Amino acid sequence: MNKIIKNIIKFLLFISILSFTLFKVNQILLVKHVEDGHYSPVSQYEGFYQMDKNSIDVLFLGSSHSYYAFSTQELYNQFNIRSYNLGSSLQDIWVSYYWLKEALRFQTPKAVVLETYYIFGDSDEPCIRKALDYMKWSKVKNEAVMKAKQEYPELTPMSFYFPNIRFHERWKELKEIDFSYETLSEHYEMKGNLIRGQKYGKENYQTLPAEIKDSDEIPEDVQLYLNKIVTLCNDNDIDLLFVKTPSLNWSITQHNAVHNFAENHGITFYDLNEKDLYANLEYNFAEDNRDEGHANIWGAEKITKVIGSILQNVYDIEGVEDHQWETTKDYFENIKKDCALPHETDINKYLSMLADTRYTIFVSIKDEATENLTAEITQSLNNLGLKTDLTGKYRNSYFAIISPHGIQEEISEAKLEAEGMLRNGLSNYSIVSAGYKCGNVSSIKIDGVEYSVNSRGLNIVVYNNESHRVIDTVCFDTCKDLTATRK
Repeated sequence: MNKIIKNIIKFLLFISILSFTLFKVNQILLVKHVEDGHYSPVSQYEGFYQMDKNSIDVLFLGSSHSYYAFSTQELYNQFNIRSYNLGSSLQDIWVSYYWLKEALRFQTPKAVVLETYYIFGDSDEPCIRKALDYMKWSKVKNEAVMKAKQEYPELTPMSFYFPNIRFHERWKELKEIDFSYETLSEHYEMKGNLIRGQKYGKENYQTLPAEIKDSDEIPEDVQLYLNKIVTLCNDNDIDLLFVKTPSLNWSITQHNAVHNFAENHGITFYDLNEKDLYANLEYNFAEDNRDEGHANIWGAEKITKVIGSILQNVYDIEGVEDHQWETTKDYFENIKKDCALPHETDINKYLSMLADTRYTIFVSIKDEATENLTAEITQSLNNLGLKTDLTGKYRNSYFAIISPHGIQEEISEAKLEAEGMLRNGLSNYSIVSAGYKCGNVSSIKIDGVEYSVNSRGLNIVVYNNESHRVIDTVCFDTCKDLTATRK
């Protein structure tokens, strides 16, 4: 009898070890899709399951147009409305439906906002996996996987549960980020919102013309799942809103098709590309979009302000103070600062922004950097902890490294070089400074990648110690006119 018990224990122990190993292997092999160091489907969807039960009042669904434009933290900061963004890249309407169905297992939202761009889209396998790989095992996931199989017959349904079936050859290309599943799943501060600071810069946006009545056809399968979303919301006493965010990739015939569907189903459609609604946004497409179709952080703020007002005043969504959004306010402000930094051209304002323990700052002089170095600039450098007086050091070489661990700086008439480590030895850097007469070069490399603008003056590279990436590289011409130059 004892021998039988021992064998059972050994068997159970073997199964436990095998299961744990398989679980870890699948975590490693999954593609993490990390963007800007703070967004990943891992953090987005794993984070959703960590939210307090029945604490989310508004859900956002849709493609990337959704997760760029609807800022969950901004909505809370302005209206105290608690929301989560379950949008994903190229999110088909059937994917939106299954994520809504899955969300209702854990939350009781009062409103659902569907961004309508992908009513006319067609997804692909990588984006389907971005949305479904992280969904918990359940009847809902099984239904979604069977739909994925219907759309893509070549897919293996079991690979959505055991990704090693699909990604077993990824061993050859694994990187550090592939071993960070747990870390990523802990960082869901933005609750599904992807923040970007790039600006489109082109003034070629026009609102939709009102006089055209032609309409596109919504595909039959899309209509089927739109109706399922409508029914699911009605059955759960949820207000459903259709919203289209500002985009160059949106037509009046698409608008008309969505408008007609919405009108026939008693849904309000807020197309922010319409003249009056766009004017109400106070939107500047060149400044507030990051590209032809996606809002940047400043555009998201304006869009969210309008949608928040609608949710509050039309749909009576009340604000609620909640620690899950209160504790992420500072994180959000830090990301906003990271986005603003690459657009700052005033050297004193810029240097004041660098006083942040999240940053490691590299400074390297090329050519000449002292003739227009004002007392205010010198004080701004001193405020960062730099001690070397550059006054009168015409065409000298100089570098400085400012990190949470201390400051290193050196000045010389000869070429200067230094090397070191970041992230406890996981990354390395090298820095070179040479004045006009001893090489005339600036080089700032991190993990072998050159980031220095390599222009005359103070070349600065800012590395974010939390997101492990360079967030800005700029050169201020402190020899002549203080011009800010970026790559």
